[in-house]
Amino acid sequence: MLKVKQLSKKFKNQKGIHQISFECYPSEVMGIIGDNGSGKSTLLKSLALINQVDQGVIELFNKELCLNDIGFLPEHKAIIEDLSGREFIELFGRMRLVEDLILEETIKDFAIALNAHECLDVKIKTLSKGNKQKIQVMAACISKPVLIILDEPFSGLDEQNSTHMKNFILELKKNNHIILVSSHRVEDVEQVCDTLCWIKEGRLSEKQSVHYLKEQSSTIHVKVSLDPFQQFKEEKGIVDVFHEGHVSIYTFEQANLAHQFMRHVLKHRSIQTVSIHNQVCLP
Repeated sequence: MLKVKQLSKKFKNQKGIHQISFECYPSEVMGIIGDNGSGKSTLLKSLALINQVDQGVIELFNKELCLNDIGFLPEHKAIIEDLSGREFIELFGRMRLVEDLILEETIKDFAIALNAHECLDVKIKTLSKGNKQKIQVMAACISKPVLIILDEPFSGLDEQNSTHMKNFILELKKNNHIILVSSHRVEDVEQVCDTLCWIKEGRLSEKQSVHYLKEQSSTIHVKVSLDPFQQFKEEKGIVDVFHEGHVSIYTFEQANLAHQFMRHVLKHRSIQTVSIHNQVCLP
């Protein structure tokens, strides 16, 4: 178990984090949601032992947290672009004293989970932003540390690569890692997180389960794939509609109208897929 008690870090401009406390358990994915400047990156750097805190305690299974326990993906990525993806990951693995055979097998497994085979044996400088992100996540996790901290892992990823990243995080969860994921968008993390909390002006809200937050919400989303022109937007009960790639997301405040709309789409659809979701209730 990760236990954080009264963690504080203040900069000269008075910004930072203030008396943050929480617990996170093996096989739990905890999401930390906050806008730019809210303190979320300061918090994650402090948990990764990069920032020296002013006060507070960080314990892992009742012992002081140490660097070998941590895999960290920073928000502002640092990567050696003249190396290949494989060379960069191997560098991290050897720094963590991972045996060569285990290193090779882990790279193989991670590449399958992230659909990253084509990224491994070309120079990093030739890769897209999303593929560079995959390489850095693999490097951060290569030693299979107990605590994995991912700061904005979905930043810059398209829909397909976001799906691969979510699947990768869920695989880590199955292997009993403690996982912290930050984002400024709830939509990016609600599918992978067990719990969520919000950070604002350096103060962290109480952690809540995603299931509870969805139950408290009166907003319902119906997602319709292959609907780039939002062909159902005039139907009864829709209060908003937006799109993510080829998926249109229709927003309702009444559950009966959302289900009625879903039945209508299913009746008239050609090859669309349709799903219904409660939106996470913001505190």
